[in-house]
Order: sequence, then structure tokens, then C-alpha cells
Amino acid sequence: MKTVLSAAALALSLFASTTASAQGAPDVVRLKSGAIYKGTISELVPGDHVEIVVLAGEKKRFAFSEVEYAGADKAAAAPASAPEGGATLAFRGTSDLTLHVVTGSSYGVVTGYRISGISEEHSFKSLCTAPCTAQLAPGTYELALSSGDGKPIIARRVVVPSGPSQLNGEYSSRAGLRTAGIVVLIAGLGAGLTLMFLPLLNPSEDCSKGTCTKKFDFAPLFIGTGIVVASSIVGTILATRPDRARVELVPGVTGLSAPPALALAKVGHAERGTWATAKDVLPTPGLSLHVTF
Repeated sequence: MKTVLSAAALALSLFASTTASAQGAPDVVRLKSGAIYKGTISELVPGDHVEIVVLAGEKKRFAFSEVEYAGADKAAAAPASAPEGGATLAFRGTSDLTLHVVTGSSYGVVTGYRISGISEEHSFKSLCTAPCTAQLAPGTYELALSSGDGKPIIARRVVVPSGPSQLNGEYSSRAGLRTAGIVVLIAGLGAGLTLMFLPLLNPSEDCSKGTCTKKFDFAPLFIGTGIVVASSIVGTILATRPDRARVELVPGVTGLSAPPALALAKVGHAERGTWATAKDVLPTPGLSLHVTF
């Protein structure tokens, strides 16, 4: 019965999305995982799957059991104006970039024999997927970005003023570095261990004194040890590089495809935990400056 009701609900939402699309509003598919995709629903089979053509032109298909909502993007169909004293945030970025706000954080300290560390856990609330508009109360927010179905990466805090603003998001994937790190780690360990143990397994014989004795060449052992240590350090550093998220807030501006020169408001990097502010900066013809801490 529950499945039938869900199928009926999604079917009704598809009818609504057709009406909204005729008026120029995009469709939206919201998954139970929190991911949101905007575009045009091209196929919806109740109980089976939903297919949407996202704004970038790519087709994405999801199992019916993964979908929470599929239909018209009500926010785009009826653009909301900022309430008096409220804030309208126009989020701009790639079509698969989702904006989140951090709703809670917890920290733990792990200690051991000569080893200690700090663990972090965060909870997020999804706001919308670019390009989109979100309504917020003015204040300080810790924002995060996610790409596709990936987990959110914190881009640190921004101060959202009342009225319209534009938030530009940038997500840098380091999947290539992580893959290279794994390759370096495996190749280095293999080559180093081979150099270390091959001379021990195949020693040379010294018969110069009339009696043959086994002679070991320890130079490859030291070289192999150096390769193992170096590849382990470099490979581990590369393999653990996290993705980076950055946000840039431009107060008083909405609907721009790119921010004006030197209109940098707040920039954050998830891996460093630092952020910088630039305000009251006047643009100078022929000069551009971008500073990241």
C-alpha cells in the first residue's frame, strides 16, 4: 500500500512538473540521501526509476526507491522575494554543486601511547543545488559544498547580510592526487622490498681464500629501505589529500554569472580551518588581487 501511495505521489508530481516546465521552471529530483538535481524530468516509471536531464545536459537515472521527491521546482516556479529584514542568497556554481549549512558539530580527543588526535563530526542541512536561490535569516553561517553525491566539505563561515547577495561556490576535487598517492605507495613498497630482500635471497660466493663463503651486499638493502620510507611518506600524504571547498560572498548582488573584480567577501578552506575577510575594497582598472590564507 505504501509503495502504491508513493508511486501515486511521484506521478502527481510529474504532472505538476510538466505544467511548471511549460512556464519555464525547471524540474527537481530530490533523493533520500539529501542530493538534489535540477533540470527536466524525461522519464518517470512509478516503482522502477526516474530519469532527469540536468542543466549541464547530462542524463541521470535513479531507482524509484532512492527518490524522495520528483517534480516541479516550486521555489523556481514561484520566485520568493526576501521578507523585510531577511536575506536572499543567490547561489552560483557548477550544476552539480549543492550548498549546505552546518547545523551541528562534535569534537573528540583520541589519546594513546605517545599519540594523540582530534576527531570531528558535523551534521548538515541541504539548502539547494546551483544555480538556485535560498532564503536565510541574516547572520553568520558555516557553509559547506558537495559535488554530485559526494559528502559535504566545509567552506567555513560567512556573514550573510540582510537583502540580496550572491554566493559563488568552487569545489576542487583531489581524486587524482589520491589515486597517484596509492600508486606511489604500492609501487614504492614493491620496488623497495624487492631491493631489500633480493640480495639476501641470492648472496654471492667469495672463494678467494680457498674456502667459499656467502657474501651479502648490503647496499641494495639500504637503498630499498630508503625507497620504502620515502614512498610511504609521499604516498600517504597524497592519498589522504581531502577535496577543497571555497565560497565567495558578494553582498547586494544577485543573478551575476561571475563576481566583479576585487569583490571578495569571505573565503574559506575546509582543510586549513582559516578564513579571511576583505571589505571596502575599491576596484582599480587594470589591477586584480586575490589573496587566500
